[in-house]
Amino acid sequence: MAVCMATAASGFGTSAISQTTSALEAERASVFARMLDAPADRALMAQYARLSIELRDFEAAAATLERLIDLEPANATARLELATAYFAMGNYPLAEFHLNAAAASGALSAEQLASAEAYRAAAETRDEPSRFSGSVAAGIVSADSETGFLGSGSLNWSIDLGDANATEWVTQIGASTYQIGAGPGASTSDRQSLRLRSGPRFQLTGEAFGPRLQPYLELESVRYPDAAASDYDAASFGLAYQNAHSAAWTSFADASLGWGELNASGADIDFHDIALGLTYRPSREAFYRLTLSMGSEDTATREEDERGLRLDYGRNFDAPAALSGPDWRAGAFASVDWLDITDTGVPSDETVRAAGLSLRAYLNEDIYLETRGTHVARDGGTTSDETILSMQLGLEF
Repeated sequence: MAVCMATAASGFGTSAISQTTSALEAERASVFARMLDAPADRALMAQYARLSIELRDFEAAAATLERLIDLEPANATARLELATAYFAMGNYPLAEFHLNAAAASGALSAEQLASAEAYRAAAETRDEPSRFSGSVAAGIVSADSETGFLGSGSLNWSIDLGDANATEWVTQIGASTYQIGAGPGASTSDRQSLRLRSGPRFQLTGEAFGPRLQPYLELESVRYPDAAASDYDAASFGLAYQNAHSAAWTSFADASLGWGELNASGADIDFHDIALGLTYRPSREAFYRLTLSMGSEDTATREEDERGLRLDYGRNFDAPAALSGPDWRAGAFASVDWLDITDTGVPSDETVRAAGLSLRAYLNEDIYLETRGTHVARDGGTTSDETILSMQLGLEF
């Protein structure tokens, strides 16, 4: 989101949205070659910085804009662009300095002043040693003619541990409920969950790109209103990894090992989960994400091994002019999971296929309306076919 905001606030326009990363890189290489012949050409510097931000190479953009400001100290627009580059890199004190200088110049337009103030407030908040953010949402859900209630909430708490590489202690709390129908005949998909994950997140380099690691402890409590025998509490230890190799490619992985207990019977649960994948961004507005997953869950009477494959696509696009707020977000996914189950000594295989679409439309800076449609088909030991539609009103803070 910071990338999209930086580009908008800087007034760079939207012509590069449809360009691929390779085309932008070729254009930037051409501009760089011309800069070698004319190192003091300020127009070329500004163009090179714009292309660098489009490619999310914020270090190159900042270095070029610093040179431009040395030549033109009164260039408030360049200073605003430099501030947004520092904001994207996480250097909030420098971002605040240049935002304040740009705003004090008196040379910014009303729109640029509004953007500068929004960035200044965000930079000031993110520079605090302790930060909170989160969201709440509630709405209705329909699954094959049954209707019910859908709700979720999350809270993120980050504490700056103060080292050179921006290490933070991150705690995330999430709760959700999915309820359709009532009484013994209601859908067994009814589910209520509470999850807490906490641990330090290490940014192993001080740059926008590079690996990040988070060892964590996760606690989870899940209740099934119409299948109480499946209620459980669990704890796990894990390691999450993310590495932005370039503007286009990011790899990620998450591995965990845990233990739990079924509430009704007191039976122990042993489980492990591994997920790994790649994200590709052909432009700053769109991404593709491929995720491979595998895991197992064992009790005294049941063993379940699972393998999964999922492809996600997402795209941001401008909200209608009448609404002030972030870009709207459209998404789609398709997934397949293969399950090998042995229950009380009886083996069975199941395949679960799912696909869905979503749209998050912001009504203003904080409030959004989200609609989702998902189709799930299960074949094997259990056979079912279900279409789930939902609409939620949410608030981000």
